[in-house]
Amino acid sequence: MLWINGDSHRFIVDKPLLNPDKRSTILNFTSLRVFGDADMDSVRISVDPKSKELFTVRQLLMD
Repeated sequence: MLWINGDSHRFIVDKPLLNPDKRSTILNFTSLRVFGDADMDSVRISVDPKSKELFTVRQLLMD
């Protein structure tokens, strides 16, 4: 599962995601916080169903 959110956040990828109880992790979950409105950058998400890492997230930074 991939969860994407943004607003005025910085770029963060959490994988695997730590459960709020901090005793376990959610292994098949990726959380992505995208760049905020002050940054005109983007991300590329690749999906490979055959890979252990289903989602690959790459930053695309503007110069």
